[in-house]
Amino acid sequence: RLGARQPERVIVRPGGVAAVGGGSSTPLGAATNGAPADRSSWRRPADPEASTIRRGGGRGGIAPCTIAAVIMSDSPSPIQQRKQRHLDACVFGPEEAISGTVGAGFDLVRFEHEALPELDLDEVDTGTEFLDAELELPLMISCMTGGTHQGRDANRQLAAAAQACGVAVGLGSMRVGLENPAVLDHFAVKGEAPDVPVVANLAAAQLRDIEHDRVIDALDRLQVQALALHLNPGQELFQPHGDRGFRGVEAAIRAFCDRCELPVIVKETGFGISAATALRLVDAGADYVDVAGAGGTNWVLVEAQRLDGDDAEAARELAGWGNTTAAALAAMRREYRLSGSVIASGGVRSGQDLAKAVAMGAVVGAIALPFIKDVVAGGAERVAQRIRLLGRVFRAVMLLTGSATVADLQRARLYADPALAAGGTLLPGPRAVADDGGALNADHDEAFDDDGDDDSPFDDDVAFVEWRVP
Repeated sequence: RLGARQPERVIVRPGGVAAVGGGSSTPLGAATNGAPADRSSWRRPADPEASTIRRGGGRGGIAPCTIAAVIMSDSPSPIQQRKQRHLDACVFGPEEAISGTVGAGFDLVRFEHEALPELDLDEVDTGTEFLDAELELPLMISCMTGGTHQGRDANRQLAAAAQACGVAVGLGSMRVGLENPAVLDHFAVKGEAPDVPVVANLAAAQLRDIEHDRVIDALDRLQVQALALHLNPGQELFQPHGDRGFRGVEAAIRAFCDRCELPVIVKETGFGISAATALRLVDAGADYVDVAGAGGTNWVLVEAQRLDGDDAEAARELAGWGNTTAAALAAMRREYRLSGSVIASGGVRSGQDLAKAVAMGAVVGAIALPFIKDVVAGGAERVAQRIRLLGRVFRAVMLLTGSATVADLQRARLYADPALAAGGTLLPGPRAVADDGGALNADHDEAFDDDGDDDSPFDDDVAFVEWRVP
């Protein structure tokens, strides 16, 4: 007992948190007996007995571990309340209300089918290296939530699923943990994911106002393998009391990268990053750029869920805003200096999407919204089920393109609709530039398929692209 506050014991159970006053093991926010989900059950279970959370016990499955946490029944801070509203909108609201009006663009890209692969399925290796770890699939559970009791439990289960499936996992913004160190442990999930990369997350704009050593100390405490700095000017413009000034962010990123020994990822939050901006970020010290393009969750529309009148109407005007993920990847693959530094997220929803993203130059693809819905509906096992499905389709695509390794897939032949690149040169191969400005590796560029032959599955004005890594 501390003063007048009475601690409450929060018990994490398989697939989620125990329901209030009961001993059942239901997923986070799950409905019971057909009734709507009671979100209060996420926060305040009253079961005094410690139970289990799914936790990494090797890659063979999701093994249990015992965990009990004591949480004080303080009122949530404004940041925590906002994060809870964001989580509610993403998990419980209609997906079309937060997805915008543009797709990610992967439907504009097609693989050339290999009818004679001369390859057995058990020879196909979907593994890749990322952040000094061997992944079983080039996939990251993207940064989503944190700073609330629900977010804490979700992060632990997402990390457990990542460990079991051999993929990377990202965390939500740790700003609330920097402002309230008692909450920082909400982001401590390395115990659940000891063998896979864990990526912390912070708004890049925050680096202008906080001591960089404090951030680095927090990263050490969390034992993460990288930090993702997110850029979200669009969201901030429509967030009540959000930032309205964006000067100095690039300089702050550069200064932080100079001090931080961990890899730094810079990502958008649903509107994409242009190739020119990606080059600026790499020049500033970023190790990876996550395009986080349009086609997935539109965070202006998420903010619109709690706006009224003209504010809501203005937000909805940006339902179609942003660089689509596929278009951003197409532009970035033209830049030789970005090779090996691109992550693809934003509307990646299937194993084919993931394979196309990798074939277009991404080192890994990242997915957010489907996983947070899964963890609420069915806990770590539901998340792992989706990852296994993604992996099954990804492996099939590799075989059907004659790709034994992920590196082979990045050399697979692609067809792309010209709508993918609004009038620009479409998906050329990587081109290095010599000191004198001359082009190197120019033979890696493919010509447009305008010669009248029928070797493209699209019309004659469609570009044929073969991606080859020099």
